[in-house]
Amino acid sequence: MSLSLLTAFTACSNDDDDNTVVCILPPHDGQLKFELDADSIPHSPHMNAYSQEAFEKNFCGKGWECLSVAVINNDGWSSRQNLVGSLLGWGPTHYYIGSGGRATAFFYSDAHGYVNNGLFYCDTSWTYEPASNTLRMGDGTAMQIVYVTTSANDGFCYALSRWGKHANGTPVYVVSLFRMMTEGRLAEIRKRYSADWQTVEKQP
Repeated sequence: MSLSLLTAFTACSNDDDDNTVVCILPPHDGQLKFELDADSIPHSPHMNAYSQEAFEKNFCGKGWECLSVAVINNDGWSSRQNLVGSLLGWGPTHYYIGSGGRATAFFYSDAHGYVNNGLFYCDTSWTYEPASNTLRMGDGTAMQIVYVTTSANDGFCYALSRWGKHANGTPVYVVSLFRMMTEGRLAEIRKRYSADWQTVEKQP
């Protein structure tokens, strides 16, 4: 599934709680649209508040696999190009969000490709800021959750994050699509990304 296919959204709610932020209509041939402020920072006009309780209920104890990453263009539209699988020497980061602020990141390191084909895991931490729907990881990564829909066995999350700067100095922002992993898929990810990054960092 590509972010470029997801353009139509509709608000929805659950009978027993308010854990769903936005539900997704069937995909269409288009892109995601964001509003840019004077500093070229994208904002979602559809974003609703996502409480600490909702975050912990729907994210904690689950793995989240990054399926797609798209750059936000200068006109506010997300690029049609999915960077996952299209950039040499780079791979997406997947996460397991544990309870008590604990997390695990699964990622690829081209510079250490000689170890487990460059597939690593790193135990880290997380904090959540409900005032801005922002998830902050211990490695400094900050992701603003803009769309979420979850059920007992499946779920999707769309998050904005900053990726540095363009050549002209303006910031680069991307929107990433994460899918909730099944227990089987999480086990596969743990098996593949089995090299401990902390052991590599300690090497002279």
